[in-house]
Amino acid sequence: MCSLSIASLNVNGLTTPKKRGIILQKLKKENIQLALLQETHLNDQEHEKLKKLGFRNTYYSSYKQSRKRGVAILISNRTQFETDKVIKGKDGQYIIVKGRMGDAVLTIVNVYAPPESDKQFFKSLFNVIAEEAEGILICGGDFNVALNFKLDTTSKHKHKKAIAKFVKLSMEELGLLDVWRSLNPRKKAYTHYSASHKVHSRIDYFFVFKSDINRVEECKIEGADVSDHNIQHMKINISNRKKQTTWRLNVGILNNETIIKDIKADIKQYMDDNDNGAVDPTVLWDALKAVIRGKLIAKTAWLRKKRIQKYEEYSVKLKELEQQLINKNTTEIYQQIQNIKKQINHILEDEIEKKMIYFKQSYQEVGPKSTKLLAKRIKKQQTLNTIYEILDPETNKVTNNPEEIERIFTNYYKKLYSQPPSACEQDKRSFLENMDLPFIGLNQNKLLTAEITTEEILKTISSLKNNKSPGSDGFPAEWYKIFKDELTPILHKSLNWTLQNNKMPISWSEAIISVLLKPGKNKQSCANYRPISVLNIDYKIYTSIICNRINTFLPDIIDEDQTGFIKSRQTHDNIRRTLHLTERAQREHISTVLLSIDAEKAFDCVNWEFLFLVLEKMGFNNKSVEIIKTIYSQPTAKIKINGNLTGTFKLERSTRQGCGLSPTLFALFIEPLAQAIREKPEIKGVSMNGVEHKIGLFADDLIAYLEQPESSIPQFMKLLGTFENLSGYKINISKTQTLTFNYVPSEYIRNNFKFNWNMTSIKYLGVEITQDFQHINIKNYSEVQDKIKKDIERWSTLPLDFSSRIEIVKMNILPRFLFLFQALPAQVSNTQFATWDKTISRFIWDNKRSRIKYGTLQLPKNKGGMALPKLKEYYIASQLRYLCCWCNPHYTGKWKNIECETLQEPIQNIIGDKELYETKKRHLDPITNHTLTIWFKLLQKYKILNSAKKLKWVAYDRQFKPAEYDQTFKYWTTKGITAWCLLEKDGQLESFENLTKQFHLEKQDFFRYLQMRNYHKKAIQRDSSGDEGGIVHTITKTYKDNNTKWISMLYKSLMEYDENTTLKVKDNWERELNIRITEQDWLDMWRHHHTTTGSRTWREFAWKNLIRFFITPKLKNKHLKTNQSCWRGCGEINVDHSHVFWKCQNVTGFWNMVGDLTCKVLGYTIPLLPELFYLYMFSGNLIHQSDKYLFKVMSLAAKKTITRNWGTTEIPSKEQWTSTINNIYSMELITYRLKLQEAQLHRKWKKWTLYNR
Repeated sequence: MCSLSIASLNVNGLTTPKKRGIILQKLKKENIQLALLQETHLNDQEHEKLKKLGFRNTYYSSYKQSRKRGVAILISNRTQFETDKVIKGKDGQYIIVKGRMGDAVLTIVNVYAPPESDKQFFKSLFNVIAEEAEGILICGGDFNVALNFKLDTTSKHKHKKAIAKFVKLSMEELGLLDVWRSLNPRKKAYTHYSASHKVHSRIDYFFVFKSDINRVEECKIEGADVSDHNIQHMKINISNRKKQTTWRLNVGILNNETIIKDIKADIKQYMDDNDNGAVDPTVLWDALKAVIRGKLIAKTAWLRKKRIQKYEEYSVKLKELEQQLINKNTTEIYQQIQNIKKQINHILEDEIEKKMIYFKQSYQEVGPKSTKLLAKRIKKQQTLNTIYEILDPETNKVTNNPEEIERIFTNYYKKLYSQPPSACEQDKRSFLENMDLPFIGLNQNKLLTAEITTEEILKTISSLKNNKSPGSDGFPAEWYKIFKDELTPILHKSLNWTLQNNKMPISWSEAIISVLLKPGKNKQSCANYRPISVLNIDYKIYTSIICNRINTFLPDIIDEDQTGFIKSRQTHDNIRRTLHLTERAQREHISTVLLSIDAEKAFDCVNWEFLFLVLEKMGFNNKSVEIIKTIYSQPTAKIKINGNLTGTFKLERSTRQGCGLSPTLFALFIEPLAQAIREKPEIKGVSMNGVEHKIGLFADDLIAYLEQPESSIPQFMKLLGTFENLSGYKINISKTQTLTFNYVPSEYIRNNFKFNWNMTSIKYLGVEITQDFQHINIKNYSEVQDKIKKDIERWSTLPLDFSSRIEIVKMNILPRFLFLFQALPAQVSNTQFATWDKTISRFIWDNKRSRIKYGTLQLPKNKGGMALPKLKEYYIASQLRYLCCWCNPHYTGKWKNIECETLQEPIQNIIGDKELYETKKRHLDPITNHTLTIWFKLLQKYKILNSAKKLKWVAYDRQFKPAEYDQTFKYWTTKGITAWCLLEKDGQLESFENLTKQFHLEKQDFFRYLQMRNYHKKAIQRDSSGDEGGIVHTITKTYKDNNTKWISMLYKSLMEYDENTTLKVKDNWERELNIRITEQDWLDMWRHHHTTTGSRTWREFAWKNLIRFFITPKLKNKHLKTNQSCWRGCGEINVDHSHVFWKCQNVTGFWNMVGDLTCKVLGYTIPLLPELFYLYMFSGNLIHQSDKYLFKVMSLAAKKTITRNWGTTEIPSKEQWTSTINNIYSMELITYRLKLQEAQLHRKWKKWTLYNR
């Protein structure tokens, strides 16, 4: 069977035999194979009657309370369908059936959403679909909501607009399409007419995954002849097309120590048999991979067969035992059932593990929310990567045929990677010879061509990231890490053979190109997808080693104009520089133009001949150039589209995106263009402090700063044209952005250069650069705010728990703000921060009342918070990062030169002298002033102005009088003697002997040293106390080390001044439990609670216990002003946390059992103390270090058992507790397997597993 004929209809009741007969006769007459009926108004017995009327496979969900609602799925008798699973929604609102038709796996969903359905109903519905959907999804029914108010209804009332928006967001999250609307984008048609409201609506739908829309052959809305709703018809092709894929190692089997041992022996045997010195090492290496691949395939197949066999045996045994339990209810049979279920769960865990590996994230949290979230994220991932339609440039028509999509992409990339005619080699050489490019020497070439060492290979293997797609050979990074000792010797020979003989292993030639849609781009155009080459790991090891060698000297030969992928250079370098240049143009009314150049497929169009000539020009000798040529000898590729591989084609140009060497080679490739622009006098750049700035680059993103635009622009564009002809680098005129300052282009410029000359801002490296510097804040922050607001609306469809929401703030919201905080030197008001905090607070509490103070959540985890980002402190840290850049002698950047050379003395000196700043600030530009204003406000706020004196420079310190008349102190700055803090150790000036060694001082400098020591003791040392570990200390560290994680360091320092604490919580525990907790104990408790398991959900639960998150009768009494009894019936009223969790007479027996069993499992006596079992106060060494992990898990499970009976009279039981521990074990097992650390887990859980046998 290829096509399936489907109908969906709200029948408005099937309570009479006549109505049932009419509907069923209609379905048969129209040859419907699958029918989705809504509002059947039948009970279970009446639904059963449908099976006798030609639809043996009938599935239904009834409304128990009255003759309302009800849904049914009918499959005709002539359609072969094998049922796997049926899920019934409560109250007759939906039914889900999973099964097979031939080789097709189907998930059929029939929905009736009553008119009163709210967001919660749709949220739970889509969660179930996300969790259960497999294979081809067919979802249909009456949703009672118009998704498009312009096209789907004639009503003027929009009372359900919020529901419609929520449904659309949920569909987008799952990758679902409204089938009829997809086929009829602008057409109006309706499925229901409300006579009472005189309104037509389309509220009945078919939904499928985007990846399956190509299967739909037709979707029609027919007449409303047998009901008040129109019947919908859909035909869908369910035949499966065989895909061409590659083998990929299931890394899960690398947890199997027996298999690891066998493979190690196989590698040794292979090498003993074949490594005789006569075989080319690259051939030997490729053959080894082929042999081991075959053995791994055989072992994986054997394990799978064994697992299926075990599963079937256990399933049969389980059914037998369940029947026995019905006949004879005994504890022994019940225990056998539990053991069998445990074995089945272990088998099913392998499938969960595979899903987690696929999604590349450890969603190991126990509980329904995490499972649903994982399911939704996987569905979202699949739909994001699915290309369900594409525009054919030959016919200018959109197709959703999979074969056609593959053909169109193949033709596009064949053309893209074909080398078009270009300038001759002599023209390329002439262009390069006429410019002054930096070049490398003998030592750098020696480094590049030296034999690859074992240490380099091992270091590179260690740096490989896990859970990444392998290349065409199927071996991932994990394989190399597990077998590094066995593989490194042969890999060492093979890589050096390639290096010395310019011959690669054959397996390196082929890449698999995965295409990813660029953000915000049209999905129908091939040009809007970014091709990522998925390459073999051994190839990546080789190119990483070569890349690391080049990167040691790359900053010396690539000008500071280029900030992309060069060590110690960052995106924000060119943004800040650009803001300086535009601010000056605006302030001094200079005619200036910014041209932001958009290059067409820059990395994909690199001409190899030109690249190799550039390397020659830059001093790479023949051997060095040959190393690069080797990896570009006869490369081929296949494209992966929707999981299927196309045919192979050749590459004739490009630097492969996905290869670690690609950005480095591109930086070298583009440098001649930058140098040609710098050298051309006819192109006038913007001058600041006597330095001309013409160009800025971040990889292929190029921006030009041009004065005298009338003459500079033609010369600039002519040079770009010349470079295009030589190198393949081509600009896209239509996407090139211009921003003018004090300049109106002439008619000649407008006619010859078809740019958009009316732009008031341009997007550069993610930041909107505005004509008016004062508007830059509003332009950028408002855009980010709007996007975050939309995302929060979308996230509301996800089943997110508390810690997941906080994680989203950290991983998604904070980086977006942080990028702008670093990029924009503009003031953000306290009101704005308060607004952002309010938005975030509402999100993390899901629009409910907050239980914990926002300031407490922002505390570090070791102080009782959840490390929720404090946006204002991150903003300050980001602004002060530029002070760190000033002070760090190794940090270079053209923006830094602009700021540090504005005054006649070092800008760094001003940091420690507020009075000096007041006299100098009128000479500084607004950007530098903004940074210093924030700095001095901070020093004043925390009263540490005196501590900052150590940041003054010795030679320019106004209070240090010897420096005024002795110029030697200024000469010393060239030796590195700059700030006072650099010369200190433990707050005192270093000895003359140590300074002499460090800075090469001479004996006659001793008197100067005495002058310095005397001044330092009186003016610096005396006033510098009070900021140990604070913000001033952080700035001093930038002088002494090259750690560039300055924002994190600054933020941590700022948080030291935070006055929020959790000491009140500590006091409450002390009072209630009558115990003493030291501040160190308190800090240790937080650490222990945040390291309970690998699960974020369990760590959150542990934190909630210690922070007193739960609502007790005492808290209820405060809000309701009435006495609240303990729900367990102990007779106490208005009881607190310690009573509910520990002291209640009805829970003490449970804790006694927990204490006894814990002692039995761990094997020694442990006193049953609340501070130990509940609070994790481990002082006194009552728990062995090796047992702390298991002890924490067991007591955590006990707390969870109590909360699961929250508000009920049921007493926590041993069975509930041990079941919770076993659940934690199961999920921890998956986590450790994903990390390939299963043996470590078994060591931690050894005592529990021994007891549990």
